[in-house]
Amino acid sequence: MTTNIPTISFSHPRRGLSGEFNTFRLGSKAAEKHPIGSRVDLIDSRSKKVLKRATVVSLHTGVLTEMAQLHAHQAHNWKEYPEAERPGLLVASILKRFKHYGPIRCSENSLVSVIYLREIQNEHQDDS
Repeated sequence: MTTNIPTISFSHPRRGLSGEFNTFRLGSKAAEKHPIGSRVDLIDSRSKKVLKRATVVSLHTGVLTEMAQLHAHQAHNWKEYPEAERPGLLVASILKRFKHYGPIRCSENSLVSVIYLREIQNEHQDDS
């Protein structure tokens, strides 16, 4: 993993990480950490291995349910599902994932960051 490039980790399933897509992150810190135009390594959350590189193309923050309605159409895990179902599936998935994290509380009104990424193709990746 390249240490001077910021990372965004992805757990299984890692669907839809090609072309242009977005990822939802709880809170606003992710949007602050990854400014538009910056390059990021997309890494496996367990092995920390670099999967690919991407460029941040836009950022949005807001309430989970509102952001899902506006941005679920490009959410990496839900691109293969019917567009009308994506917001509900995304919200349900996030609520389920974070309910087991102890002090972290997540609700439909939680603040989220939506990070739009564009895959960088044909760039050497340092997997050391």
